[in-house]
Amino acid sequence: MGNLNRKLFFKIYNVTGKYPLCENIATVFAKYISGIYMPIYFLTLLYLFFKDKNKFLFTLFVPMAVLIISTLLRKALGKKRPFAKENVISRIKHKNNGSLPSNHAASSLIIALCTGFVNVYVMCLLIIFSFFTGLSRIMCGVHYPLDVFCGWALSVFCYCIASVIYM
Repeated sequence: MGNLNRKLFFKIYNVTGKYPLCENIATVFAKYISGIYMPIYFLTLLYLFFKDKNKFLFTLFVPMAVLIISTLLRKALGKKRPFAKENVISRIKHKNNGSLPSNHAASSLIIALCTGFVNVYVMCLLIIFSFFTGLSRIMCGVHYPLDVFCGWALSVFCYCIASVIYM
């Protein structure tokens, strides 16, 4: 799995070296797209607070749990980032801390899924943005594909488990 993860990383990462426009788009996406998630998340919470207390609590606590679990996994696993391990250039400024799972991938997808309580079209758009968020993190050299996939998988897993227990 490690060799496949590494090969896939270089295939995706090297696209930015071949195509400057892709590098610019990936860099902008990696730096700024997370700025749209928080306002949408807070608006979703605000709406649900007044409309449906159960879904409000779900939307409040499940993303929080995902972030906590993701952070604990990163500390426990201690996986190095590609720019630290592979001697590649990080296309965005980033700390050299744990890489697996990707907090950006996990957070973007769990927020996208929770917005489905309010608007399914916004949820679909945010899922697409989550895909590009993960892809941009690889293209910028701060995550391996497995880091991103595990972030998404963690979000889906927590959402499904919480749905069964909570709803």
